[in-house]
Amino acid sequence: MAAWVTQRQESATAPAKDQPWDCVCLLARTIIGRYRTGMEHHVYFWLKDERDNAVDRSVFEKGVEALCLSPNIASSHWGVAAATAERPVTDHSFSYAISLKFDSMESHDRYQEGDPVHDEFIASFKDWWAKVAVMDVA
Repeated sequence: MAAWVTQRQESATAPAKDQPWDCVCLLARTIIGRYRTGMEHHVYFWLKDERDNAVDRSVFEKGVEALCLSPNIASSHWGVAAATAERPVTDHSFSYAISLKFDSMESHDRYQEGDPVHDEFIASFKDWWAKVAVMDVA
C-alpha cells in the first residue's frame, strides 16, 4: 500500500492513504480484470444407481483426479454436494461436481475438442452417469 500512496500524485488510479478500501477495490478490479479473460466450466454428474457404491465411486474419483491433470485446465476443484441447509433453490441431488477454470476460451476449446485426458474420461465413464449437466461461466 505504501508504494501506491507515494505514487498518488503520478497515478489517478492509485488509492489515497486515507482511503484504505480503495486499495482493496483496486486489487479486486485488477484480479477480476485478469481473470475475466478466462472462464469456468462446471459439470454435475448423477451416477446411475448400479454405479452408486463405494467401489465404483472410488474408481470414478480416480478418473476425476486424472481428468483434472489436463494441461488445458488452469485450476480445478471437485467434490460431492456440500452439507448446506436445505432451501428451495438448493440442489443436493447430484453425485459429484467438477469446477474447472480455464485461462482462456481457447484453452477451454482445446479441452473440449481433442484433449486426450478429457476424451479418455468421457470414454471411460459416459455409461456411468444417468444425467450430466454443464454450466459455463464467462
